[in-house]
Amino acid sequence: DSAIRAVHNITGAIQPYYAKRLEALPNLTAESTQIGIEIECENMEGVGNQFFLNSWRIKSDGSLRNHGVEFISPAMPSKDAPKQLAILYAWMDCIGAKPNFSWRTSIHTHVDCLHLPVEEFKKFLLLYLLFEDSLFQFAHPGRRETNIFCTPITRSNFYALEHFMLAESRKDLALSLQEANAEVKKYSALNLNHLYDFGTIEFRHLRGTADPKLIATWLDILLTLLQAAKRIPV
Repeated sequence: DSAIRAVHNITGAIQPYYAKRLEALPNLTAESTQIGIEIECENMEGVGNQFFLNSWRIKSDGSLRNHGVEFISPAMPSKDAPKQLAILYAWMDCIGAKPNFSWRTSIHTHVDCLHLPVEEFKKFLLLYLLFEDSLFQFAHPGRRETNIFCTPITRSNFYALEHFMLAESRKDLALSLQEANAEVKKYSALNLNHLYDFGTIEFRHLRGTADPKLIATWLDILLTLLQAAKRIPV
C-alpha cells in the first residue's frame, strides 16, 4: 500500500495520527475513477514549496494571506483519496500546524473525464446543472453569492453549455469546448478549462476545511453524480 509505505518512509511519529485520521474517513464510490485534490489554507509559515510523504506537493498561493499555501495531491484512483487525506491531515497534526481555513480558502476537486463516452459526458453536465444549487448548499451557501472565484455556471452563462449538448462526437466536444470557454468564466464553480491539459472537470465549490471527512463526503457526492451519468439511459 503506497500510502502506508509513504508514512513509514517519513517517520514513525506520524503513524498514530494517520491511523486516527483514516479511521474517521469513509470509503468512496467509483473506486477506479481518477481524481485530484487541491486544498488551500493560511497560517502555514515556514512550510515553503516542497514535496512530502512521496505524495502531496506544497506551493505558495498569492491569492491567500498570512503565509497561505496550496496542497496538491497526486492524481489517484478515488479509492486512495481517504488514505491521502489522512496522510495530509496527520502530517499537519504531527508537526503541530495550526492551519487557518478562512473565507479565502477553498477545496478544488478534479474528476477525470478524458475517457468518458460523449453521451455520458453530456449526462454528467446535465446532472450537474440540475444539482448545482444543492451542491452549493452542501459546499457553503454563501460561496454561491459572494465568492468571485466560484461563480455558478448558471449565472456565468447557462447557455454556453448548449454547445456540449449538441455534440455527437469527441471532435464535436473539442470544438464546443473552445466556444464554451470563451463564454464561461475561468473561475466558474464548474471549471471546464482543465479538460485541455488534465482531461478533468474541476469543481471549485467546497470551502476550506479542517475536517477531511467533509472533503471525502464531497468527493463521494461528485463520484455518485458521475456514476449516475453512466447508468441513466440515453
